[in-house]
Amino acid sequence: MLPTNQRPKILTALMLTAFTGALLLQSHPALAQISLSGNSTGTVSVGIGGGALFSSGTNFLTALVTLLTTTWAQAIGVIAVVCLAGSMMTGRMHVHLALSVIAGIILMFCASSIVSGIAAAAN
Repeated sequence: MLPTNQRPKILTALMLTAFTGALLLQSHPALAQISLSGNSTGTVSVGIGGGALFSSGTNFLTALVTLLTTTWAQAIGVIAVVCLAGSMMTGRMHVHLALSVIAGIILMFCASSIVSGIAAAAN
């Protein structure tokens, strides 16, 4: 049996390992694709790149915001609530941790509204 002070560390490590494994199992297109395109003069241009996602910083940041506020955020939120429910069922839930998780979920989904409200007030 593990000492009581080691259990949260091991649970955190297991959750991070599961999350990392899930990310690695996702299929992604190759970012180093070579595209050949020709024109009427007979010249061929070679383009190497990762597509539209990395063409500008704005596209990348928009894709990151979309990733963090849609399906992935909902999945992480559900996992966090399930972990809280499990700790509540075993009688080991800490109120501070529960409030932190709930506040984190609220901030995660309201972040764009908060920033939009601040930006609108600044203009």
